[in-house]
Amino acid sequence: MSLIWIIDDEQAICYALRANLEDQRYRVEVFSSAEPALKSLKKHQPDLILLDVRLPGASGMEVLEILKADHPQIPVILMTAFGDLQTAVQAVQAEAFEYLTKPFDLETVLQAVRRALAQRQMRANTKDLGQSLWAGGEPQQPELILGKSAAMQNVYKQIARAASMDSTLLIQGEEGTGKNLVAVMVHRFSARQDLPMLSATAIPGKDLELEIELFGAGRPGSDALQPLRTGLLELAGQGTLLIDEVGAISLANQLRLIRAIENKSFCRVGDTQTRELQCRILFTSSHSISKLVSEGELDRRLASHLEVFTIDLPALRDRPED
Repeated sequence: MSLIWIIDDEQAICYALRANLEDQRYRVEVFSSAEPALKSLKKHQPDLILLDVRLPGASGMEVLEILKADHPQIPVILMTAFGDLQTAVQAVQAEAFEYLTKPFDLETVLQAVRRALAQRQMRANTKDLGQSLWAGGEPQQPELILGKSAAMQNVYKQIARAASMDSTLLIQGEEGTGKNLVAVMVHRFSARQDLPMLSATAIPGKDLELEIELFGAGRPGSDALQPLRTGLLELAGQGTLLIDEVGAISLANQLRLIRAIENKSFCRVGDTQTRELQCRILFTSSHSISKLVSEGELDRRLASHLEVFTIDLPALRDRPED
């Protein structure tokens, strides 16, 4: 029978969690602060910890750091009534198993508990569980992203997870939902944060201009080409490149991007020399990918790359509590 610790100073939350977990035949111990829980770790260890972020004395984030340093095999589910992007990113960086915002549905907690315990069982013989996604370093302060609604809490978690990955990313939402700002946050909290972040905007009817802006121009052998120029894919180096409004890119340029992404290389326009693609590419779209594909404005192969990880931004009218 699995032992679960609850570290939270809200009696009502603890009572509800304990009752529901014991109904599921888990053993439960409750601590109202971090210090007695940390002392108890010297005698026995739980299989899972439900940890509140705001505690008297040591904070939940401080406790999480201690746990991941000294007891990396114990999964931790963070709980908070004050969720924001900074907390979400710190939770991911510190390898919290899950990050839940109060008030939460108890079934959601139970599902997270089951998944955490199952993952621990599968990883029972795995070494080095406590290795961080990043090799140290304090996260930088984010720019202003407003919202405490459940929808925005989900966005914060998506940003944190996207920052921990290195795949192509799509950020989609209506005009004015903050897609570019979210892209900046993904870069800022990623392992590429100290490297350049550049951006380009796709404008209909400006195919050659965008092609040269992205890929650069090689040996000028035609009047249609500008003089020798380094493109953004090259200038970004190992940093991040944001391409705004993927649906406005011509199909010909989409094909060039597909080849660059799949081959990890590209050529300048008018040149034959292959150059390595090192940057991470982020895309935004004001329209759904499925709609763009069905209307023939987006290549299906590029869509498959964009769908690896997608952040969907809600409109303000859909989160009136904000």
